[in-house]
Amino acid sequence: MNSNSPSQSSFSASLKRLLLIREDEWALVSRMFAFEFFQGASIALFFTSAFSLFLEFLQREQLPISELAKVFILSAFLLWFFGWLYARLEHLLTVKQITLSVLLFNAFSILAFRYFVSENEPSWFYYLMLAWFNVTYLLNNLEFWGLTSRLFDVRQSRRLFAIVSAGDIPAKFLGYFAAIVVIPLIGSHELLWIAAASSLFSLVFFHRLISLNAFQVELSGSHDTQGSHQPAGARVFYNLIAGNKLIRQVALISFFTLCCFLIVNFVFYGYVKEEFQSDKSLAVFIAWFLAASRACTLILKLLFTNRIADQFGIRRSLLITPVILAIVCIFSFMPSIFGNQHAAFYLFGVMAIIIDVLRSAIQSPVLLSTMQPLPLHQRLQGHTIMKGVMDPFAFFFVGTLLFSLYYIQGGLDLRLLSFVIIVTIALWIKWIFSADKNYLQTLTQAIKNRSLNEREILITDAESIEVLRRRISGGDESDAVFVLHLLKQQSFENKNELILQGLHHPSALVRQEAIKVISSIDKKEAANYLCELIKTEPDVNVLAGSIKMLPSVEKVVDVTPYLAHHDPIIAGAAITGILSNGISLHTEAALRKLKQFHASEVILERQCAAKIIGEVKDDSLLPLLFSLLRDADFEVASMAMKAACQFKNTGLAELLLKSFAGRNKSGIMSVISSCGPSVIPVVMNFIRSNPQAILVRKMIMILGKIEGKDAQQALDQLVEELPQHRDVLLHSLHQSGFHATGVWYPKYYNLTQGYMNAAAQIIFKIRFLQHAQEESLVAEALQLELDALRDTLLESFALLYDSGKIYKAAAGLKINSRDSVANALELIDQVADKEFSRPFICIYENRMIEDKCAELTLRFGEPYLSLQIIYRDILRDKSSDYYPWTKACVIYKMTKSKEAVDPVLVSPLQYSTNVLLRETATFAVSRNSERNFSGIES
Repeated sequence: MNSNSPSQSSFSASLKRLLLIREDEWALVSRMFAFEFFQGASIALFFTSAFSLFLEFLQREQLPISELAKVFILSAFLLWFFGWLYARLEHLLTVKQITLSVLLFNAFSILAFRYFVSENEPSWFYYLMLAWFNVTYLLNNLEFWGLTSRLFDVRQSRRLFAIVSAGDIPAKFLGYFAAIVVIPLIGSHELLWIAAASSLFSLVFFHRLISLNAFQVELSGSHDTQGSHQPAGARVFYNLIAGNKLIRQVALISFFTLCCFLIVNFVFYGYVKEEFQSDKSLAVFIAWFLAASRACTLILKLLFTNRIADQFGIRRSLLITPVILAIVCIFSFMPSIFGNQHAAFYLFGVMAIIIDVLRSAIQSPVLLSTMQPLPLHQRLQGHTIMKGVMDPFAFFFVGTLLFSLYYIQGGLDLRLLSFVIIVTIALWIKWIFSADKNYLQTLTQAIKNRSLNEREILITDAESIEVLRRRISGGDESDAVFVLHLLKQQSFENKNELILQGLHHPSALVRQEAIKVISSIDKKEAANYLCELIKTEPDVNVLAGSIKMLPSVEKVVDVTPYLAHHDPIIAGAAITGILSNGISLHTEAALRKLKQFHASEVILERQCAAKIIGEVKDDSLLPLLFSLLRDADFEVASMAMKAACQFKNTGLAELLLKSFAGRNKSGIMSVISSCGPSVIPVVMNFIRSNPQAILVRKMIMILGKIEGKDAQQALDQLVEELPQHRDVLLHSLHQSGFHATGVWYPKYYNLTQGYMNAAAQIIFKIRFLQHAQEESLVAEALQLELDALRDTLLESFALLYDSGKIYKAAAGLKINSRDSVANALELIDQVADKEFSRPFICIYENRMIEDKCAELTLRFGEPYLSLQIIYRDILRDKSSDYYPWTKACVIYKMTKSKEAVDPVLVSPLQYSTNVLLRETATFAVSRNSERNFSGIES
């Protein structure tokens, strides 16, 4: 037995690789496959029996194939009812309860048909039996996909939906093949016993499935834990279809797909009925036909569907079925086909196989995977809409159409039906393109965005003005301030009245805000309001605001008396009002008072001087400001720094950089930022002169905030000059509005390639270090390096591709929930080139590191590694790709080992600007010297 174990293990590993199933997914996928196997066998046998009996009934009664249209119409009403019933129960029962209910219902309904089948059934029995097959298929579909959509995320759905749903295909193949042997011996009705037993036997595999840990969470709550527990009625479905574009488009694709399927099969089985005259020969042919199509479906679904979906994407995968079907359908218009019963029989037989195989193997799993980014409750309701609402519509539409055409024309025109198929395919293709577009939008929306979009508020009607009036006159301070903010940018009647109400508001903060708005109304009226307010206002800040504003609305008003006011805030307001509005008659007095404040020993007066200079923004006052920037009091210097921001003076910014390198860094950054594009040469000169300075990264971010080609060109140059700061450089490039197109594309493409290769090499190193268990510290440090590389790669993706979607994906990765990560990686896969998206997903997806290395080896090759090679690679880092923390960890591990530390690697790091790395390297070198000295003595 032991000798066979390695070969079995090798076969299992090869099978997983072939099917793209990962080790941690194998148990769940294999049990889902087995569970669906027996359900599929049951439904296949039920269909074979029911359809054979129905066609035999038509032959016996000499009825036309158009009677099949009645089955379609009856199926529509049954499907509507049971789809509605399932949706109601879905909110009331747990996952386990609803699944068991479906399995038992299907089994006992099949047994009931077997009990009542005889030689003398009423005619309606055959119609009901064949229509009931669609009911069992619907319930199985809803129950199975309800489970599947819960257990797999959007990334897994692309790989695994085809695999797990393929369980019914070999079952149907064996069922149809068994029918070929059994029907000639016992008749088609006896298959119902086997069908019912198969449905009951699936209970055993359902028990094995729910015993898995991955399933236990789903058993703890109701079947729709994430949605509202309101029962799903017609209005709920209508609102969901109307409000969610993706669900609406997927439902329409499903509708047109089923319409084509039903019409093609209707025509084909009409020819089948003419070709075979006995119940047994007819059933055997149907079994052979369906067994062949199931065999093709199984091969395609297991080996190719997941690869097709992964390689071609949603749109091109969904287009395969309608395009191939349309090409074959065109042949039905050829004169050699039309009118030739045998040729038409084979043509529609080919079409029936194509749509049956491709619909099951590609169309259904890919279509269902497009709804995986939706919230769970919408996903489940979307499945019900597809199968329980739109499929019945398709049955009803096709059944009514065929029935009407038959009785209007006295038969069915092959060319007319072919034309209907072509039109349906055209609509089918149209909605595929729409669904692909909205799939990307849904992925983007699925990643939680916690920022609120600003609303543009327009005040245009009397009711809105009345609301504002009540808000501004009420006691709520924040409401009144909000209204006054709106008034700054609005123009309408009664604006003066609202401002006046603000001036008389009990809150001083509201009155200050009203003063800021008052200049937007009539000047004389504003001056009268302010003069009245100055006489009665008790609050110092409101009074100061009024005095400051008054010269701007009425220059003839003399505010010089307030220059002598004992409160520096009031005197400062008068200075600002006079100097800001160029009142030459009083300028000399105002300047004299300003200089007095500047030279004062009172801190508050010097602060007022700095504030006044910032508000006046006169270059002649810069010498006074520069003096205040050097003030010994921190508050005065900070106020002066705020004032410097108002000047937007490049010379002042350069002077601050040279003279204040160690003081008030945030203030200096604010001054530089305020200067705009003119400061770019100053910033570039500082960065190049001080590449290791702490301020460099902040300087780079300032360049990013400056839009325009000059800033982009400067940042592009620094990308090559400062590799150690590339993470912030790439982010700043994006902030500046840069996009790597044209001549820039190869540079950033190659840069991204290099980062991807570095990330892949780190994965190999982490795996090696994990096997060497004592090296966990370095492995953890490399994991931090890998996380940092992820952010850098996303920044480079944002420069190459759709930056909005890339940043949404980055947000999803940071949220770090199972669904948000899957949606984020799927979004990256849709937006970025496969050359980058595939290895990125492999590296950062939550999966076993052995699987990651196996996949990365095919793309990058597996490097030869040892501890010495890893350590040397990290410490010899020339481009500063590794963080000082990682290098310090390596030096620490080398110091703790018995081997001597290589001084060639470690000694240069004693001069690092990073304190931790510098001290760790110094410690390692001294320890190494002690060991060498001890060795000499011994």
